[in-house]
Amino acid sequence: ELGMKSMAMPRWDHVADVLRKIAEDHDLKGSVDVFATDPREMFDILLPESKKANIVVVDPPGTPLHGLSPFAVLPYVRKELLEEDGLVVPGHVCLEAGLLESEDLASMFSVPTGRWQEVDLTVWNEEARHRGVLSRLVPYTKWLGVRSTLKRRWLSTPRCIFELDLNDYARAAALPEETLLQDLTVGATGHAHAVVARWRVWSSP
Repeated sequence: ELGMKSMAMPRWDHVADVLRKIAEDHDLKGSVDVFATDPREMFDILLPESKKANIVVVDPPGTPLHGLSPFAVLPYVRKELLEEDGLVVPGHVCLEAGLLESEDLASMFSVPTGRWQEVDLTVWNEEARHRGVLSRLVPYTKWLGVRSTLKRRWLSTPRCIFELDLNDYARAAALPEETLLQDLTVGATGHAHAVVARWRVWSSP
């Protein structure tokens, strides 16, 4: 019986360590190899005889893992890695937006006196670099995830404001920029602290 072996190549060592621990915890150590490198540097090794892949799995937009959105990597992937009729997974993405009431969220970004001009962020930035906050695997997307403890309430139901088929993306010249006006229907009384956008992904239409 032939088994399938997966290879994960995050760009940073600390992400690779996390993935190795996940594989070990789920008894997948012999099924997954993890290397901290840029996969673009290993095409000659990964693609013997220039044979391209049938399926490419990309990070969902907004993921904190790699810091590379599919919009940035897909043009290169299509050129160097993916067969002409190959599939991209996830195949479809939608950017949803809605009005959110959350004192907790507002306090995370509060500014003394309400004016950035009077706030010196030099010390904070230096400390963030010293502690590695800017490159660490920080689950920013978990703030509004299903298990988040952040107290919040939607004042408008999140609606799709931008939808895209990733299997069509980067196949042709980019379309010209356009401005779209979207209505966010308010369905509850309260104080709107933020317009929150989130990505929803799925494999097929």
